[in-house]
Amino acid sequence: MERRSRRAWSRIALLSMLASLLLPAIARADDVRVEVKSKALHGAGKPALVIIANKPVASAVATLSDPKGQRQTLRSKAIAAGASGELPIDAPVGTTRYRGELEVVFADGSSGSMPLLFEVLVSKGFTIDPPPVEWIDPKAGTLSFTMGGVADRCEYEVLFDGKPARRGVSRFNGEAPGSKLTLRWATHGEDDVVLQVSFTCHDPDGFFAKIETFPWVLHIPHEEVIFATARSDVTAGESPKLDEAYEKIETAIRRYGKVVPIKLYVIGHTDTVGDAASNRTLSLARARSIAAYFRAKGVKVPILYTGMGESQLAVPTPDDTDEPRNRRADYVLKVDEPISARWTKL
Repeated sequence: MERRSRRAWSRIALLSMLASLLLPAIARADDVRVEVKSKALHGAGKPALVIIANKPVASAVATLSDPKGQRQTLRSKAIAAGASGELPIDAPVGTTRYRGELEVVFADGSSGSMPLLFEVLVSKGFTIDPPPVEWIDPKAGTLSFTMGGVADRCEYEVLFDGKPARRGVSRFNGEAPGSKLTLRWATHGEDDVVLQVSFTCHDPDGFFAKIETFPWVLHIPHEEVIFATARSDVTAGESPKLDEAYEKIETAIRRYGKVVPIKLYVIGHTDTVGDAASNRTLSLARARSIAAYFRAKGVKVPILYTGMGESQLAVPTPDDTDEPRNRRADYVLKVDEPISARWTKL
């Protein structure tokens, strides 16, 4: 996820409320114009005084102080007529009010000075937390999330399988960081398949963050591979089952792979015969064998696998129960991890 600032510019506020240099009578009042680059993202830039020269400037020096008495001197090199020069300000995070004086020496030897009074904002920025699966409801056209900044508005784009995209803006009322916020879009129908939701959220100061999430998921139906007791190798007699599943996987990748960055997840499970640790190890080894088979067969997308052992029974049973329906594997096509687990990339 990236964080950037919209660089906001504002005219400098002067003690005298005038926008011109206090120059000698022989100099024109519009020889120099001063603006403030008043907002910056911490670690990605600094606020600055911007000197715009209508007459060649030999040097410019700004002396600033903040309410805590901290002083700094900003110096500019020569600025050609029609050009500008920036004087970056070392400002702390937050809003800081500065006062001081700017002195300018022109190339022709004339000079002038002006008082300064202005504020700058340095923001830590914010992030958007990836929404959990249960906070996304494609049929209702809603996605909920939290962000680390004050909420102003979010621009969104929703991509569907075979249907026109939806774009819009959800506006908020300055909800505090961490509040649960919800995007809403017009659905096409109950059979909507949402492939991707991209949204950019702004805070009231103009800073923003962007995130993409992929609600789409496809569980590949298949016939379960039967492994020998305590073994994880795929026998020749079982390989046709994986060949059939492979064709379904490839069909889905051809259909969706150009729209979303698909990954294949293989999840192994066991029944409750044996101890939990051994079952987890066995399920992991079997999932790896299946993943390796698909890779050798020709699956080009990233493949990840994990073993859940007896922790996610399809059919609840007592311990030490031989239940074939619990000896299974899931083949899932998705962008993000379908479950919270320790995944290994093949």
